[in-house]
Amino acid sequence: MEKTALPEVMSASKAKDNFFLLLDKVYDANCHYTLTKGGVPVAKVISIEEWQSLMTTLDILANKKHQGELDKRIKEVDEGKYSSYKEIFGHEQPNL
Repeated sequence: MEKTALPEVMSASKAKDNFFLLLDKVYDANCHYTLTKGGVPVAKVISIEEWQSLMTTLDILANKKHQGELDKRIKEVDEGKYSSYKEIFGHEQPNL
């Protein structure tokens, strides 16, 4: 049986009324929701995996050494110095 759909943006009271469904959707379907209070966005509900991924990305971007490497790689791409997916993995990139 398919569960009820939830809007991507909802009031905090609607989220409260549908709390366990909201958690199931975040966990099972990798959905994310914006919660509002008085019509103003105040919170975002995301899965723990998405949260951990965001924190890892922020840690990498905040590290000066990593930023230098990223800048170097971006410059190389801009100069056409890069390998294709096929050159690296030996096959065409799958359509996801």
